Amino acid sequence: MKILKILFISFVILILVLVLVVIIFVKTFDVNRFKPQIKSLASKALNRQVDFDRINPNISLRQGISLKIHNLVIADDPVFGRGEFVAIKDISLAVDVLGYIFQRKVNVANVLINSARVRLIRQKDGTLNVQSLTKFPDLRERSHESMPAAAPLAIPAFLISSLKGSNSSVEFIDQSFQPPLRLEISDLDFSMNKISLNEPFVFVIEAAVLSAKKNIKIAGKAQLNLKTKEVRICELRLKTELSCILLERIPVVFPMTKGALLPVNLKGKVQVVVNEMTVGAKGVLPLMADGLLTHGELQFKEIVSPIKDIEMNIKIRENKILLEEISAAIGEGRINGSGLIEDYLARQDFSVSADIENIKIEEFIAHDKSVVKAEGVVSGKMRFKGQGFSLQSLRSTLSGGADIVVKKAKLENINVLRRVLDKISVIPGLAQKIEANLSERFKQKLTQKDTLLSDIKLPITVEDGRLVAKDALLGADEFLFKGQGQVGFDGIYGLEGSFLIPPELSASIVSAVPELQYLLNDENQIYIPLKISGRVAEQLKFNVDAEYIAQRLLLNQAKQQIFKALDKALGTKEAETTEQNAPQEGSKNKSATQEAIGSILSDIFR
Repeated sequence: MKILKILFISFVILILVLVLVVIIFVKTFDVNRFKPQIKSLASKALNRQVDFDRINPNISLRQGISLKIHNLVIADDPVFGRGEFVAIKDISLAVDVLGYIFQRKVNVANVLINSARVRLIRQKDGTLNVQSLTKFPDLRERSHESMPAAAPLAIPAFLISSLKGSNSSVEFIDQSFQPPLRLEISDLDFSMNKISLNEPFVFVIEAAVLSAKKNIKIAGKAQLNLKTKEVRICELRLKTELSCILLERIPVVFPMTKGALLPVNLKGKVQVVVNEMTVGAKGVLPLMADGLLTHGELQFKEIVSPIKDIEMNIKIRENKILLEEISAAIGEGRINGSGLIEDYLARQDFSVSADIENIKIEEFIAHDKSVVKAEGVVSGKMRFKGQGFSLQSLRSTLSGGADIVVKKAKLENINVLRRVLDKISVIPGLAQKIEANLSERFKQKLTQKDTLLSDIKLPITVEDGRLVAKDALLGADEFLFKGQGQVGFDGIYGLEGSFLIPPELSASIVSAVPELQYLLNDENQIYIPLKISGRVAEQLKFNVDAEYIAQRLLLNQAKQQIFKALDKALGTKEAETTEQNAPQEGSKNKSATQEAIGSILSDIFR
């Protein structure tokens, strides 16, 4: 027993001495003397040029052998360019040597990465530069040289217990777009546990995307497939805060959005759940994700009030985005709708339907620089479809229509009736003459500051990049407008049609200015062809058909003179009639002679 005890103590001492010798050897061994050989072996293994400054080895009973590599650089595949694929300031790792010797298992206890820069490139055919990173040897060919065919070479089990990185960045370049899409992911921290070549492992990523600070967090599970060079991701959860996005970067990073209607302010919380997806040469397939946007807010420079309280359910199905249960508020009004975007990264075919309720015009259109201010409450239903979100694309592809109702409509700081009458330049000072001779009841219609409109119903369609109302009907107590209206995406609008004054008011106006009797139609309404044009939030421009009005006045004056001349020549009683009793356009008691003469004169003036 004593001999066994002595042998055991001697054996322990021997082991301790050997361990001490190994520790001293590793501590004093200058591995950097073999730097050329290490770089060569690493370059062949990774199929890339590898370089580094130095390696600091260490050994401890707790971590085994550990290495710290400084300024590690892995070049990119020459097919993708001459830049760096990976550049890491410092990387530390510890290897369990005994586990490999006794269990044929490579166990890297901890990997710490500091300040890594990675450049990922996707070519037009979908090929990624990471796919050519390693070329595993053909084991069947090597087996003929080194071992019998019945004894296949087995790759040892590989496990990284923990991998953590900080202060890193990733640049993603997608050359399938023209110009290429360039997305920078900065301030990147990540951690992965129990990384295996054949088992799923957990990962957590935090980074800044289109932001100056961290604004996105992703957690999930990943599994590598070395045979197909794909990564399967499942149980992925993504959270982000939209208010951190720097909106001016969007058209720079995503060239396809250049010229699109982009907000100047954006808020909201987004959560996305991906049950399963595969990342490889063919992109991300199949991508099945469900998202939720809450507490959203958008502010466009074209709209006065922000769009608030945005809630939206989002479903991504491969290349489609389904927008379900969209709701939002503009002032006291609300919008509810749904939408679909197909091929959202390329063609961007979209369709949207929405119901709008009680949206105030003054909440929507800015009037800061406008003399005329429009008010009213808008409701209706809209249905549109198109391709692309830039103004140029919308002008050429947008189609659809809407049924709009405007209640409590008012034009401030403008009296439409007076403005139209003032445009009849063939009778100077017409509005003043009418006002001086009208009864108090009707005089108020010409002197009121604003124009109160009746409820408006507008069926709208989209034609050639314009919103068109072919049967526009705008009414007030003192007039009715029938015609066609249109407005373009540049804010320029126009109305063209018939301006009609009701019979009772027309009679009072004709009594004040008899010449206007020649503008009466068959319903005894004063009829004036009218055009209104302008730009949203700017001064309205009124133009009457002066040629038509002059023609009507001259035509009827000529008729009167001829009728008087005939009456005098024939000695009829009508020779003593006054100008006010002359036949009117709307009269139904014209003689055959008057009808014939009127027809001849109409042809002459025409």
